[in-house]
Amino acid sequence: TQRVDRPIAASLPRVAVIGAGIGGLAAARTLADHGIDVSIFDKSRGVGGRTATRRVDLVGDSHSVQFDHGAQYFTARDSRFCRLVNSWIHDGLAEPWMGRIVQVNNQGQIKAEKNGTPRYVGVPGMTAVAKHLAQGLAIHVGTPIVQLHQMSDHWMVENAEGQLLGPFDVVLCNCPPPQTSKLIDGHTQLADLVRTVQMRPCWALMVADPSLTQIPFDGAFVTDSPLSWIASDNATPGRENPIDAAPESWVVHASADWSEQHIHESPTEIIEKLLPKFGSIVGKAIEQPLYVNAHRWMYAIPKTPLDQECLFDPTTGIGACGDWCGGSRVEAAYLSGISLAGRLLRHYTLD
Repeated sequence: TQRVDRPIAASLPRVAVIGAGIGGLAAARTLADHGIDVSIFDKSRGVGGRTATRRVDLVGDSHSVQFDHGAQYFTARDSRFCRLVNSWIHDGLAEPWMGRIVQVNNQGQIKAEKNGTPRYVGVPGMTAVAKHLAQGLAIHVGTPIVQLHQMSDHWMVENAEGQLLGPFDVVLCNCPPPQTSKLIDGHTQLADLVRTVQMRPCWALMVADPSLTQIPFDGAFVTDSPLSWIASDNATPGRENPIDAAPESWVVHASADWSEQHIHESPTEIIEKLLPKFGSIVGKAIEQPLYVNAHRWMYAIPKTPLDQECLFDPTTGIGACGDWCGGSRVEAAYLSGISLAGRLLRHYTLD
């Protein structure tokens, strides 16, 4: 996107974006490229939300492993997103994932091939595309926003330490629905609509073990099991380990139903339950992995996404976007973000 050289409105708004997931970054990138002052706040240490990549140095080993423990790939169907993905591929930020994807039962028996849908991954990790979108933006990580304050003609956002940051004319939320509705409740009627979206959790298991080789697939959708998805991080483009390098690393996602039933258990308890089930599916006895950990994505998947790409209240200057608007994947998050930016730009554009 090219930056414009002249103002698009008589008075450009100052914008706060809360949440540096793909939707928030897409909105902020679009607005900044049109000359609008944007500040992004995120509670995490980095950007990308569930397009996260975790890197781990192995204890007693000179190697490190990485896990795309949230979204492990993305698809592209909408022409707007397809054009973007093509540009990412051209710039070396993404590659098609041509690995063997199958459907297996809880015993690891292959029941179907699932290669009909083109899949793409960020290179060298899923977080690469988020970092690309974030380049040059004013981003404040490790800064959770806990409350909005409406002043006479502007907004202030309050961080966890009680500091008021601002002023802003517009506040755009790229947070899960429970967090978004809490922030905007009492300020806009959009909160009632946001509260209708139910999010489901996902426990993710990260495993590194030298025995995880010669498995006849690179990724698998699992049926009739507490697990819903397993995949080799090493098998995706840009992550191939040379011979005698780091051990094989796999990511395991539990089903939404199972994750809900075990939502309040500790990572240790989750590992004890899921690791043997993963081992039985891949036919390996994983008794002493070099690394294993569990991460809880509390708000991973919308039960029923909204049928609109974004929300914006022009009377208050409050908006919301995310992968729970218009869809449930990386593509939906991006389209939600640019749609919200478009709504704001149209509102402030001069006739």
